[in-house]
Amino acid sequence: MSSGDTIEVDFSLPSKREVRVWCAGLPSDLCNDMSIMCTHPLSPVGDGCKRDRVSGETVCDCSEQSGAVAIRGGGKSTLVQVDEPEAWLDFRDGGSLVGRVVANGADVSQCDVVVLRIPSGLEDLSRGLVAAHKSECDVEGRFEVTGLVDGDWEVIVEVFLDDTGTLRRLLEPTRVRPRQATDVGEIEMLAGGGIEGRAVDGLTGETVDDAPILAVKRGDRNARSTPFFAEIDRNGNFTFDGLPPGEWELCYFLTPHVRTYVTVEDGAITDGVTVETSEATALETNGFSLAVDDGDLMVRAVESDSPASDAGLLEGDRIEGVLVAGLDIGSYLGDRADRVMQMVLGHWDGPGVTLVVERDGDTFELPLDW
Repeated sequence: MSSGDTIEVDFSLPSKREVRVWCAGLPSDLCNDMSIMCTHPLSPVGDGCKRDRVSGETVCDCSEQSGAVAIRGGGKSTLVQVDEPEAWLDFRDGGSLVGRVVANGADVSQCDVVVLRIPSGLEDLSRGLVAAHKSECDVEGRFEVTGLVDGDWEVIVEVFLDDTGTLRRLLEPTRVRPRQATDVGEIEMLAGGGIEGRAVDGLTGETVDDAPILAVKRGDRNARSTPFFAEIDRNGNFTFDGLPPGEWELCYFLTPHVRTYVTVEDGAITDGVTVETSEATALETNGFSLAVDDGDLMVRAVESDSPASDAGLLEGDRIEGVLVAGLDIGSYLGDRADRVMQMVLGHWDGPGVTLVVERDGDTFELPLDW
């Protein structure tokens, strides 16, 4: 090919498809501080839309969708055809929540109020599973959240204090009716209860910090049903504050099926709570424990007169692999093998698991006892 030759490629770039969303019944018809999504008509979730910082308008990039799309937000939804550049969500019949935030009886001037609607049935699939609004308090701590659809709404308040950091408070769900203002009264930020604890790997006993802790309030239909999150620090510690009294389920985000139950009392902190990532029944049944040493999964201790001791397992043995029903899972997973081995040993509850153990350069198999 000479330098003067040209190459022609016949292709076209897909045009960007934007839909501007307006919310009738809200100030200036803007969908401020609301979660809006562009979705497939049959899907309750999709791509999040963004707010234009200059105009305040909500703009949805629906380029990933072909054909008609559904715009969903705040418990409302509407169908938008391919050639329609804008969509309207109608909140003119919505109710509202009003209240006042205080700390030690004094006005709070810097706070955010987020309200979340609790899903109540199949109708939420068309509305979108997440319905959230946000509002800021005025200088006297007063707030008003408008355009709320009929149903139970949770209220989460965050107060930003210069000397003590951030305070958080959750309220029991409040029923909102169409075209009615519901007053939640004064919200005392220093009320409620709290949970302090530590997150550990149930298999090795070491702290974990690569995912948050989830808390969900147990109870009847009107109890809190959406998850509340707490970050874990480098030492494995976490804190929940401002929780309504009652029984709460706590779990590690990556292993939600292993749960810890905590009773919260008003005005009290429940501390010393341990949330584990696994139940490790295989280890308990066989009488040994594991630890991670320089990235390797090692035998930390072996109980005397246990199935593991009788089988010849020793402290310091390295777990080379795990066979499940004779299949070596490590040979198929590469770099992820260690993580999956820990998951299997932490959650397997029944026969069929064999350890592949390395000691002084020799490898042998050790079926676990059940």
